[in-house]
Amino acid sequence: MRTYRNSVTAARRVAGAAAAAGIAVALLASGGPAALAAPAGASPVMGHPGAPAPHVPGAAGPGGIITTVAGGVGGPGPGTSISLADANGPSCRLPNTVTAAAGNLYVAEGSVRKVSERTGLLTTPAGTGAAGPPGAGGRAVSAPLGACGIAVDHAGNLVIADELRRRIDVVPASTGTSYGRAMTAGHLYPVAGNGGPGAGGSGVPALRTALNSPADVALDAAGNIVIADEGTPQFPGPERGSRVRVVAERTGTFYGQKMTKGDIYTVAGSVAGLGGSGDGGPAVKAAIGEFLLGIRVDAAGNLVLATSDNFRIRVVAASTGTFYGQPMTAGDIYTVAGGGSGGTANGIPAAQATLMDPDGVGPGPRREPAALRYP
Repeated sequence: MRTYRNSVTAARRVAGAAAAAGIAVALLASGGPAALAAPAGASPVMGHPGAPAPHVPGAAGPGGIITTVAGGVGGPGPGTSISLADANGPSCRLPNTVTAAAGNLYVAEGSVRKVSERTGLLTTPAGTGAAGPPGAGGRAVSAPLGACGIAVDHAGNLVIADELRRRIDVVPASTGTSYGRAMTAGHLYPVAGNGGPGAGGSGVPALRTALNSPADVALDAAGNIVIADEGTPQFPGPERGSRVRVVAERTGTFYGQKMTKGDIYTVAGSVAGLGGSGDGGPAVKAAIGEFLLGIRVDAAGNLVLATSDNFRIRVVAASTGTFYGQPMTAGDIYTVAGGGSGGTANGIPAAQATLMDPDGVGPGPRREPAALRYP
């Protein structure tokens, strides 16, 4: 779990800043946390500047104008009147991940917040904002959470990376069977992580092993849960390298590995991998550093990683082919942006550029990676 020196650094943890609708999300460093939405042309992310402005929930400002859609002070009501500073939040220091789905914005900031596109109202579908033991099987609105990352799967279920309790939880949208277990709509269920200390294993049932520090979560096209398991230990202990871990939704071959439904696998990084080596080789042998803070799946199914301490955006290829101008082999890892000495200017080759602490990544309007960049 990462410790931050000041609120400006904390603000950089708005991972997944480019939401699926093409909306860029940022954070005000003063006056309290707030989620902001802006057209892609006005966003603070690396992306395509010529895209049309998306619709912003509860707002209809002109192009190029940044609009607050959630956060501020006050009690229940419109999204702009409710604080996003959850005292029970994890080290991602709030809000961390913003996801767009079915016309709503979901914000992971300790609790999970939902901003309705139609009404602009903010509600809390999961979490209490208070400390307490982790919930399991009870109502999500009554369960203490340390949500740092959030994704919405194809069925509309919320998939939550709880960095504080070292679990991946699911809040089902409807009653039925999801992720191999019976679930009741609106209740909270762990699907990965036993909450215990330790780095955890690979090729074992997901609920019977540890997660080190799950900072973000995504879903791939097969429905597998993809976890950015940050390396820094939550409890006293040695420094660890970050890993990308996958919980298989079905039995098959993914990212170059044979997987069994319900088991968890490391597909990139290692506990010993504190550096940034391994480009062009197997991702499971690569070092991806301590601070893997954001992860997304691109349109081709490749995993896109924001590695903060290595100042890079890296890709784990899901299939063999050419992506981002590079020939790639399934299961191997490649740097596609950052790590160079070319500075922060626009219009230079991405791999020659200097990225300053890239903490989040998401799809741009044309599904290209868009990373938070701080000059």
